[in-house]
Amino acid sequence: MVKKVRVKPGRAASISGFIAGIVFCCIGVFLVIPSFGLFGLFWTAIAAVGTITSAINLFSSKGIASHVITVEEAPQDAPGKSIEERLSLLRTLYDKGSISAEEYEEKRRAILNEI
Repeated sequence: MVKKVRVKPGRAASISGFIAGIVFCCIGVFLVIPSFGLFGLFWTAIAAVGTITSAINLFSSKGIASHVITVEEAPQDAPGKSIEERLSLLRTLYDKGSISAEEYEEKRRAILNEI
């Protein structure tokens, strides 16, 4: 099963992003736009987008995700599989390098303890 987890910045990152965004917007409006024209507009627009994003993350419960993590959950042992089948599957996972030696031994003991 594949699960997607949205991750948004924490409160401290949102506060600092919001404050920095306000500072950069002010710099853009009062210094960069008058001095550099079109570049100043571009600068200020980028600062405004960052400020708005941080404000939404700070003041809203849902927020805007900064990235999405895709998590593949390992299938649980299917009920009805024999001990031999489960041990064989476990060995295959170990041989492919999907699990460590410690994980292999721990799970192997757990399966054998069910006998």
